[in-house]
Amino acid sequence: MIALILLLLSSPNAHACKCAETKIEENFAASDVVATVKARSASELEAIQVWKGGKKRKELTVKPSGTDCDYTFTEGEKYLVFVHHNATSLCSGTKPLAEANKDILWLKLRGLKK
Repeated sequence: MIALILLLLSSPNAHACKCAETKIEENFAASDVVATVKARSASELEAIQVWKGGKKRKELTVKPSGTDCDYTFTEGEKYLVFVHHNATSLCSGTKPLAEANKDILWLKLRGLKK
């Protein structure tokens, strides 16, 4: 019995993030800010292009979502971020810019240009 409990506690999936499948339309609608950014640090982001939430915005500060789904930014890397209440997560649609081609195309096709 004790061995089973220890096995469950040490399992890498015991606290894994579980996200519902969402579409960009849903992520966009649920976000206060959608932007292409460059990470200055784990929580400080420089806006390259703002798609929603204030075109004049130059900087974003995001806080951890407080869940197992917190998004970790790497300094110097670029991302497409979906921010809600100053937080973003693995489930929000946020992703490295290199993986966001379809999302960027969706934003451009809807006339959401700079």
